[in-house]
Amino acid sequence: MSTYRFNRSVALSYTDEHARVVLAGEAAHVFPPFGGGRGLNSGVPDAVFAVDAIAAALSDPTSAIRLVRAAADERRQAGIANRDAASSALLHMEAATWFRRAKQRLAAVLAPRIRYLGEWLDRGPMGPNQPVSTQSRF
Repeated sequence: MSTYRFNRSVALSYTDEHARVVLAGEAAHVFPPFGGGRGLNSGVPDAVFAVDAIAAALSDPTSAIRLVRAAADERRQAGIANRDAASSALLHMEAATWFRRAKQRLAAVLAPRIRYLGEWLDRGPMGPNQPVSTQSRF
């Protein structure tokens, strides 16, 4: 038997110094599978941004590096926000302190009789309430 450790990583840059390689999805970030499916839900927009940036760069070669870097920077910021949201959800679920574990267990036992406690358990920090990208349609 082995133990799986949840990773929470975001690449330092989503593109190389010449803006010829663009990272997307799990090549750019790895999140625990909590917080609303943030890995896939971030990877798809990464790919869309990459395609849009490449298309824009092909249309305007003089601005290619700037356009690709801008898209990569935008998605990296979203990756950081998604990593933080998934990390927050993981910490909620792990209940690292004895007090937090006791609180969650008591809430689970009482939830069938006290609806609010079940809602509290479900309402763990699953991420930001606003979009993580300022220019995105996602």
